[in-house]
Amino acid sequence: MSGSLLGPLYNPLSFFLLPLKQLIMKSLNEYLQAYATRLFERRDEGIIPIKLKVSIGDWQPIVNKCHQNVTDLCDKDNRYTPVRGWLCFDLAPLEQIKFIAHSVVRDEDGTLYDITPVCVPRQYPFIVAEETEEIYARLNESGITEIDYISSSPMVRTVL
Repeated sequence: MSGSLLGPLYNPLSFFLLPLKQLIMKSLNEYLQAYATRLFERRDEGIIPIKLKVSIGDWQPIVNKCHQNVTDLCDKDNRYTPVRGWLCFDLAPLEQIKFIAHSVVRDEDGTLYDITPVCVPRQYPFIVAEETEEIYARLNESGITEIDYISSSPMVRTVL
């Protein structure tokens, strides 16, 4: 049957691709809900990294660029290694916990430091990511930088 009889919007593959796309989105949503639940279960593991003001030559960390700041410092100073994870904001009055992707550095003694300048005086617990650097980077590059856990119904919000 010719595509011209059915109009220009007809795509013979759409019959197969639409259910496949829905299945992929459902699987991704289920994975992210399970991930949010795991973060929620691990929230007591959160620690407050020590704030550390650093600069090397003309380089200084930039506000809101934690991942790049950590990568840059670790490239410039091999005493530090990157640690990826999630800041945990307990918004109890809203019955919500928000997890925001964040990066800190670990020194040779294992101490965690937050080198990214912030505009708010309060510090929040940091939960170390369990996945590899590559998988964590893929999550962030795909826009998964915030996860909202509301009561027993985890929701994932992507921020591009």
